Amino acid sequence: MHHIFIGLGGTGVRVWQAMERRRQIDAASAATPGLARARAPAATPAAPLLLIDTDASLHDDEAPGWSLAGRSLAPQRAQRLLLASPQFEARRADILAALATTTHLPGDTGRPSTVHLVAHPGEPVGAGLLLGVLDALRDLVPPAHLQLHLTLSEPTPLLAALQQRAEAEPPGFDRCWLSTPVDEIGARTTDAALRQERQAQWLLQAWADDTPVADGRAETPRGEFALWGLAEWRSDLVAVQRHLGHELLLRLLAQLRFDHWRPSLGYVPHPAALRSAAETVLSEDPLAWPGMSADDAAGPQAPTLAAAQQEWQRLAAHYLQLVQHCAPAQRRAELRQLFALGISERFGGAGIAAAFEVPASTLRQRAAGVRTHVETALWQDWRLGSVALRDGVARVAALVAQVGARLHDLDLRQARDDQLVASLRQQVDAEAAPAPTAGRWFGLRDEDLRPYALRLQAWAQASTAQAHTALLCRQWSALRTEAADLHDMLEAADLTLAALAGEADETAASALAPPASGDGLSLRLDTREQVRALGKTWVLAEAAQRESVAYLRADLFTRLGDGASFRLFAQHLGERAGCARLLAASTQRLAPSVVASAAQSAMLALARAWQDDPAARPVALQRLRAQAVGGAWSVEPVGTDKAAGAAPIIDETLTLPLPLLPALPVLPDADAADPVDPAVAQRAAADALRETLQAEPVPWPIGRLDVRLAAPHSPASNSLVWRRQIAPVPLAALRGLQTPEPAAADHAPDRRPGLLLLGEALGLVREDLGAGVVLVRLDADGFEADRVLLGVDWNTAATDMPEPVRCWLQEDVDAALRAAPVRPDRLRDVMQRRVAQLLAAAAPEDADGLRQRWTAAVQTAMNLLPTGPTP
Repeated sequence: MHHIFIGLGGTGVRVWQAMERRRQIDAASAATPGLARARAPAATPAAPLLLIDTDASLHDDEAPGWSLAGRSLAPQRAQRLLLASPQFEARRADILAALATTTHLPGDTGRPSTVHLVAHPGEPVGAGLLLGVLDALRDLVPPAHLQLHLTLSEPTPLLAALQQRAEAEPPGFDRCWLSTPVDEIGARTTDAALRQERQAQWLLQAWADDTPVADGRAETPRGEFALWGLAEWRSDLVAVQRHLGHELLLRLLAQLRFDHWRPSLGYVPHPAALRSAAETVLSEDPLAWPGMSADDAAGPQAPTLAAAQQEWQRLAAHYLQLVQHCAPAQRRAELRQLFALGISERFGGAGIAAAFEVPASTLRQRAAGVRTHVETALWQDWRLGSVALRDGVARVAALVAQVGARLHDLDLRQARDDQLVASLRQQVDAEAAPAPTAGRWFGLRDEDLRPYALRLQAWAQASTAQAHTALLCRQWSALRTEAADLHDMLEAADLTLAALAGEADETAASALAPPASGDGLSLRLDTREQVRALGKTWVLAEAAQRESVAYLRADLFTRLGDGASFRLFAQHLGERAGCARLLAASTQRLAPSVVASAAQSAMLALARAWQDDPAARPVALQRLRAQAVGGAWSVEPVGTDKAAGAAPIIDETLTLPLPLLPALPVLPDADAADPVDPAVAQRAAADALRETLQAEPVPWPIGRLDVRLAAPHSPASNSLVWRRQIAPVPLAALRGLQTPEPAAADHAPDRRPGLLLLGEALGLVREDLGAGVVLVRLDADGFEADRVLLGVDWNTAATDMPEPVRCWLQEDVDAALRAAPVRPDRLRDVMQRRVAQLLAAAAPEDADGLRQRWTAAVQTAMNLLPTGPTP
């Protein structure tokens, strides 16, 4: 039988995503054992599909939910119809064309096709399109092959319209499967995500069943409303794959950061394992630094200190010859003036200060060249595996310390040069014009002028050394800035890897099964010990770990490209897409057969445990049975005679693999010499198990029970599935969806509970443990300005909220709805979680009244949302 899936709104999209994830995992579990690196086999072709929604974010291929272990689950664009309005008439032609294309199966018209329409009547898309799409499908497929799957959260007028179509002649559909927020015993309200996951499991189990949900042989539609329940005990292969993939990712990150190998653990984070790296000792002369470009060498350069000092020696001799042509009494002053002119105007005609005044851009360019040289060499060493990232951080930190120490020495030298220049200038200024003395009528002799010339030369050379030291200080300061930036960049890359490692560690731990089996709706067969043992073999083993880490490391640097750097590396892993690709590569490194072996090991372990303790089998199956709850309904519905006389039929089906059957009984009429037909013996064991389970008391009406064996070598052979379907169920018998009593004509409906729920969903109402439920009022800048007490608890706030406070809440809610676009489905989920908490804490005698009040409050809150297309 062909199955066609049509999903409306966010519920339809998410149910299909859950079905695709499960289908891909089931296909991967059928991988050929022994192929350690085999690719996952292609899943069976998906059913014809049409997803209709108004939210563009859900149709983005990169949106969460459309990928599994790096493989895209997104359908073709032609299978997704994005509308601007949730009203059917607004895009009637496009919807009809898409439905006609989806329901037309070319090539094979001999086999019947069942159309499954999945929607949530409480969502804008579900409420606006459900009836129109249903009526359009009646003209495309026989109503006997039309199945509805509705997720209900509150009363909706669409149920009355569906009731009319069910009572028509012929009915407009075969069955309408309902998922109510309350189970058979009036408890366990579940959130939207879990209900969508269970809806996907129910559809896949129904499609894989030999007896289809809609009997294709029946040409007359039944027009029934039905409830369903499902509980599955299986290994969560998605969680197993997530755990192993994140464990392998942790080893890769540890190798990138530390490259420290421990024989029993593999690559581990060990800060004390840093290898000593030879430090690059930089010359004091910037012209000798590595990374100098040809432009730097060809451009104008400052004179070297040695050349400048030799020039002063030559100038001193030249100045002494010049002053010999002056009067003896003027020679000392002229010599002083010549040296002063040499300091201010010599060396290119600009003086010493200008000769050593290199532009800041040139200094930064030289420092950037050194940084690029160091970074490139370090990146290549890290890429080739010569050093770890922490070793590189330590190497750059040593470079920063070296530059800092050299700058400290230069600062001390600069202080000494300044002091020496000041002292020499004071001396030469004092000797520039000495007082005349007896015996010196004919002026200074040559032997008296030469010592003064040497002191002037010392002053000029000290001034030159002072300018040179200042240049070195500027150049090394620029290098310190570049080295510090490089160190910060490497630290950022390391912090990115550390943060990613922390998230991977938390995710890997959360993917393991809980220490003890709980009573949740999803039971897991795999245990922590089994998954960790699997990880020791395929992740932590030395050969497997070294091979996988080497492959992932090479793949990472190949994707980064030849022109990558530490900055690009940090940006790549800092983005969601980069992390997703790295995690996908780690997950795909694990063969599907390895992940599937977890389910096989868990099933064999359970079979051995039940063989050792046969009494544990019925206890565990009864617990599984208790999880397969259906919707809330009443055995004695009220309403018309036709509805009251329709007794729902409860059909239960247990599907389990052959190893979990009890010991095959010995047939009383079997001869020991005659061979026993295995099929007959297996059927007898299944019947014996069915009788045992039928005899167990349960707190709900007992129906028909069938025990089936899963086909060997199929995905169902690794799980236990208990399904329950209740049909037909009159709408009047449903519980938890009763419409609240209408308000009096002279009183407006009380909006306070709905405003409370909507205010909390928008972040305006909070629960203060010290006071109660409060309204947080914000100022114009979005900061908290005041807190207004609404009540000591939610029920008190809903009934005793003063009218002025209600007006403030209404104003703040309206402002929040106008300020930013809202997602009705997300707001609904938040409100339903709050209602579930309130009902869980309520006394049993007050549960029904509170359920009616808060269910109506959710509907009131949804009615307060602005109409129109979802932005």
